Amino acid sequence: MSAPVFLTALAVTLVGCVKAELKCYDELGCLETGGAFFDEIRRPFILTPHDRDMIKVQYLLYTRDRPEATMLCWNSSLETVRDSPFNASRPTKFIVHGYLDTVYFGEWMTEMKNAYLKNADMNVFIVDWSGGNGPGYETAVVNARIAGAEIAFLVRKLEVAFGANASTMHIIGHSLGAHVAGYAGLNITRLGRITGVSEGMGMEEAVGHVDFYPNGGQIMPGCDLPNRWRSMIKGGFIKGLREILSCHHQRAVHYMLDSIENQNCVPLSFECPSYEAFTGSVQGLWRDGSACAPMGEQADV
Repeated sequence: MSAPVFLTALAVTLVGCVKAELKCYDELGCLETGGAFFDEIRRPFILTPHDRDMIKVQYLLYTRDRPEATMLCWNSSLETVRDSPFNASRPTKFIVHGYLDTVYFGEWMTEMKNAYLKNADMNVFIVDWSGGNGPGYETAVVNARIAGAEIAFLVRKLEVAFGANASTMHIIGHSLGAHVAGYAGLNITRLGRITGVSEGMGMEEAVGHVDFYPNGGQIMPGCDLPNRWRSMIKGGFIKGLREILSCHHQRAVHYMLDSIENQNCVPLSFECPSYEAFTGSVQGLWRDGSACAPMGEQADV
């Protein structure tokens, strides 16, 4: 029984002996591999993010006036940003993918962009950071810090170029993209809203002002194996593979998308200490509607 304790202590000791590094990234500032970022359980590794020109964050900007993508890059000049069709009088959305995802085969981002523009005249950025989001998961985790800082840097450029107000901006991140959104918020505390959509497979911690757990947050309807294989047949190899490997994780995207597309029919959620309590005899506590909140786009914090 003593061996596991010894090995754990040895691992923690060895990690503790690794010297934290400080690396600077031009306008983004400096990042330390230790400090608040290091966690013996959640992030037990000492890695520095890749250079900015390796991650190469790109932004595809869409508006109703300019439905075709206008591309801005991590190193776009202020003049290039100023020449974009961005309109500071409109609300702004940033859509951010997660681990191993990309705008080029993650069609959910295009669907979400289209839904937003159908509902209202706004600026919609699809953020692509596929230059840094894999294949090694621990590498993607540390690169998320740079991707978030890059978004914050673009927000500052928009403020200078157009007089934009960060409080009118909303970042929606799926999976590790939710962490990117969080790092953006760490650098721009004026952001209006951040929505994390299934922030990580198996992650159950409450991390927001309001946290939603549809169907308890674990097993999603429609994710049984026959339905996953049907997705492979109907939707093609890439879409089907995503459903087979991570259907429950991906289902959160569909819930968010549905709340944008169908704003007259929004799932109502109830504040509750656990899913078991919700499905038990205490349901009557919410009949007066005092502890209810709509889930998704219309969530009010």
